Amino acid sequence: MRYIILLSVALWVSGCKSPEVTKRQTSGHQQILVEAKFIEDQDILSAPRVIVLDGKKVRVRVGRETPIPGQDQSMDTGVTLVLTPRIENGRIVFRGSCQIKQPIGTNKNNGISTVAFHAREAFFEGTANSGELKRVRFNHKNGQSLEVTLKFTVMV
Repeated sequence: MRYIILLSVALWVSGCKSPEVTKRQTSGHQQILVEAKFIEDQDILSAPRVIVLDGKKVRVRVGRETPIPGQDQSMDTGVTLVLTPRIENGRIVFRGSCQIKQPIGTNKNNGISTVAFHAREAFFEGTANSGELKRVRFNHKNGQSLEVTLKFTVMV
């Protein structure tokens, strides 16, 4: 019996808490499910889904690393979404950015290796109701367009 009391005191001193206490402390943080879809000229580049706490920034990267000639480090390519949603007066207020970086060509000619990249980045902000779709379209100089579809759902 003495060991059980000592163990309980040791756990209490070290900061361990019962699940009931932890549940009460975190119940004020609402979670938001964010579903994103990146479409470029009718091609779906990526469709990540992530759950984020109200008011917290989230970064989602879907891609791969591309080796760079003459460098020790590779370059991250693909789609990166940075988003901060927060709940205000029953609506979701959000701001963020998305970046797409793609290799557009590699070449080995006359003993020289090269790789080129095409990068696009867009910034946005807005408001949405839970479950509502928001679409943002960005047009490029070359006639291509990028559409970002966002859906925010408050988790209950």
